[in-house]
Amino acid sequence: MLAQLKLNSHITRISLASLLLISLIALRGYSLDEAPQGFYLDEAAIAAQSICIAETGRTADQSFRLFAPVLGSGYATPITLWVSALWVKISGAQIESFRALAALMGLIGLIAIAWAAQLWRGRSLTWPLAGAMLLTSPWMFHLSRIYWDPIFAFALWSITLALWAAWRAQPTWKKAGLIGLIAALSMLTYPPFRIGVPLSLIVMFFPFTKTHNPNFTRRDLAALTLGGALGLLPLLSVLDEPGFWSRGDFLAIWSQHHLTQTQSQLQDLPLMFLENLARHFDPRFLLFRGDENLRHSTGFGGLLQPAELISVMALLVFSARRWPRPEMRILLLIVVGFIPAALTWEGLPHALRGLMAAPAFLLAAVLGAELIVEKWSAHRIGLIALSLMIGAFFVPYARDYFKRYSHYSQLFYETDTIAHWRKTGEWLKPEEALAHLYFKLSEEQQSCREATATD
Repeated sequence: MLAQLKLNSHITRISLASLLLISLIALRGYSLDEAPQGFYLDEAAIAAQSICIAETGRTADQSFRLFAPVLGSGYATPITLWVSALWVKISGAQIESFRALAALMGLIGLIAIAWAAQLWRGRSLTWPLAGAMLLTSPWMFHLSRIYWDPIFAFALWSITLALWAAWRAQPTWKKAGLIGLIAALSMLTYPPFRIGVPLSLIVMFFPFTKTHNPNFTRRDLAALTLGGALGLLPLLSVLDEPGFWSRGDFLAIWSQHHLTQTQSQLQDLPLMFLENLARHFDPRFLLFRGDENLRHSTGFGGLLQPAELISVMALLVFSARRWPRPEMRILLLIVVGFIPAALTWEGLPHALRGLMAAPAFLLAAVLGAELIVEKWSAHRIGLIALSLMIGAFFVPYARDYFKRYSHYSQLFYETDTIAHWRKTGEWLKPEEALAHLYFKLSEEQQSCREATATD
């Protein structure tokens, strides 16, 4: 009888935890066309190129390209374009369809992080806690609801971290080659990763000491390099296009524009970089206000929830007390992830250009949470405390997201431009014709050839 009661209690706990996680997953796909309202013009431009590729195999200008021009000297990248083109054929071209693809990419990234944490520990996670922490992280909850290249890069880099954890558990040159390939594809997909990935790979594989070597052989190095080279091959198609590199050159702190504006010299750059990097670890940015650009965060509670930060700090304390701990590599990856943003000058601190830090943050948070639960496992105090903290943050966060933020952010998602076009047929931003093209394709049901022939 007692055994039956324990079994029933166990089944009940599993059922409730499963229901909670399923609900959190469903919430990530809820009201995608209303929160945020509208469709940011970058989203619309990438969507237009994807629809044209799905229809004709070519971009909007009827050329075959791996990288398609979008807005503001930007380029949509091969992974985003061709995965999106396939997605259009499966689920259509509505706003919620494209954002559902972003939500799926975000979910794939979170699953990869959970897989990485389990491989790192070598045993099962406290999966209700790990799942809840990952699914309620405000940084990725929000960025998984916007359709653009960065969310694809997040998924690819998260998979890279999972493969790295698998390689650490059982090193093989084949895994090293796959790490190089997927890491290079993430570099291909979002420009800031082109700086962050090589630096991160050094952190991941370079030994701290002679006695603390992660078994990285010359064969592994050769496979990693070859995989990376294969992944970067598409860049050869744009090497001779100055426009492809212009935005990055303009935003760099060493650009002539920035040096002139700030009346600085090259010798001032190291201090500029350190000041910019420090801004991304400001508690006000991480916990209270987030990015001022409401496309990058909501302004409610910053990028992290308190439970995440506490868990990361727990991992830091644990690693510092038992140096050298391999977990220090994950914590260093957080710092490296913000380096691309710190090397730019516009809109700092910048949640989007620092996106590469998010997978390492989440991985560290899950591992730190497991440590907390282990330390206070006698009365499950750690599990209960972290669970209560997650709920206490996420319930008001979600309420704010679908109410205040949904309306407050309309200006950032061009709702006025879209509403005016729907009402009058007049497009207010003629220089952003690709975004206009999206609405002609999706709502007026024009073909790509027809719509571009009339422009």
